[in-house]
Amino acid sequence: MTLLERLALRFGMKDLNEVIRKCKPEDKRSSDDVWCVYSEKGKLMGRYKTKREAVRRLRQIEYFKHKKKRGDK
Repeated sequence: MTLLERLALRFGMKDLNEVIRKCKPEDKRSSDDVWCVYSEKGKLMGRYKTKREAVRRLRQIEYFKHKKKRGDK
C-alpha cells in the first residue's frame, strides 16, 4: 500500500489523486513541472516542486484540521 493510499484511508478521502496532482495550466506560475495540492472542493492549497513535498504538506494540513476538531491545544 502506497503512502497516498494510506493517507486516503486514514482521513477518509476517496481519491488522493484528485487532491495531489500536476498543476493545471492556469495554476502554474512557470513552465516547470509542478505538483499542486487542491482541497476536495478544488481550491488550490499550494504548489510544490516534488510530489513528495506535496504529500508532506497534505499530511500537515490534515493533521491540523483533525487536531482542531478534537479540541486539542
